[in-house]
Amino acid sequence: MDKITLALAKKYVDETLAGSGALKGKDGISVIDAEINDDGHLIITLSDSSIVDAGMVGLGYSKFRPEDYQLPILYLDGDTSAMTKENEVSLTYKYKDMTGTATVKWQGSSSLEYPKKNYTVKFDTEFEAKEGWGAQKKYAMKANWIDFSHSRNIVAAKIWGECVRRFENYVYAPFPVKNLPNAGAVDGFPIVIVINGEYQGLYTFSIPKDGWMLGVDDSNVNHCIISASGKDDDMCGFVTPPLIDDDQGFEWEHISDNATDADRTRFQTSLTNLYTALQDCDSSDKLVNNVGAYLELEKAVIYMIYCAHLGNYDGLTKNYLLWNTRASTKWNMSAYDLDSTFGNDPYGDTYYYPGQFDYARLATTNMIFRKIYDYGQDLLQKWHERLYMLKPSHVGKELYRYAVQIPKIYFDEEVKLWKDIPGTKTNTIEQAMTFHTLERQLLESETGAFSS
Repeated sequence: MDKITLALAKKYVDETLAGSGALKGKDGISVIDAEINDDGHLIITLSDSSIVDAGMVGLGYSKFRPEDYQLPILYLDGDTSAMTKENEVSLTYKYKDMTGTATVKWQGSSSLEYPKKNYTVKFDTEFEAKEGWGAQKKYAMKANWIDFSHSRNIVAAKIWGECVRRFENYVYAPFPVKNLPNAGAVDGFPIVIVINGEYQGLYTFSIPKDGWMLGVDDSNVNHCIISASGKDDDMCGFVTPPLIDDDQGFEWEHISDNATDADRTRFQTSLTNLYTALQDCDSSDKLVNNVGAYLELEKAVIYMIYCAHLGNYDGLTKNYLLWNTRASTKWNMSAYDLDSTFGNDPYGDTYYYPGQFDYARLATTNMIFRKIYDYGQDLLQKWHERLYMLKPSHVGKELYRYAVQIPKIYFDEEVKLWKDIPGTKTNTIEQAMTFHTLERQLLESETGAFSS
């Protein structure tokens, strides 16, 4: 035990004995040993044989108090030891002027391996968390482990919502979503979470992957949402016959409680019909008429353009949604889980380079994109020109507009709290903008060559 560490330990014990901390009332106690552990915490052994973890506060750091800053705080209290993705636990909560009981469980798939978890929270009271969402009980709390900027998911979703509204302003939509919150995409805002008095860090309070996001009617057996799970890239890329099966292929995300086995079979048959139409497609006529009978084709074109512009390479054969509201016949593609965008790889520890997935390369990943590239370049060119919200001037405005809400001190605390979190220096708004600007230039050149 060196002299400096001993002095810090004695100072911490003296101040804590005089205050209201864990050592209050232990008069006459003294320091026997002190060390700094691998986490940078001051560990003190006292004369009564007890051991105190003084954290970094004991080393002279002032303890972060989230209530001193501007972001809203969700407080959760209770036993979390049994919480898993499948098992929700009941906790008490405080959020703004609300208190009550909520059920909470982990959320996500690959993100479950990270120490900082995503959560699905079902409150005991409906409330409108953000203007325009309507009163809801169920929300998602996203940890953004791979996106240190905490901006990609919500900004990319906002831009997808703008793309969908642009589509519906041009094309008749039998089941329009442009008037839903963010046109059927997620939306959210930054918050922090405290569990049992312990600060958990920066989160996004967001719309969950649920029926109300897309206006799906819980009672209507002709409505459903499925997601590309990433468990089988060939199935979710329509290279092999796709299954809707939670253990492989596409997963059921939302289907009516009233749905029977026959209803589920109708959705599976419709998905198989789309696969068959894609395999048989060898002309622009078949693309429009045959594939278009089972897929909202021009929206799929827009999704392909969107993925190329925003570098949504994790959303080509997984992390996208298919939703169906037309008597189990026609599927719509929709973006979801967008923290791996603007070149950010799925682990957040490296970056794709601009042009790594242009339209031609996207065509090698998913049979839908293959057929659009081969037989629908006129559609690619048309929508490339119409989607003004994918221009760098607009994307940059939205990135900075969201990021400015989060003061620097929250990022400083993330580094202290989660020492293994990736991209703390490189995962920035500037990196996202540089990627997007260069990507746009390359796609402009590629699209211009379609008609030459």
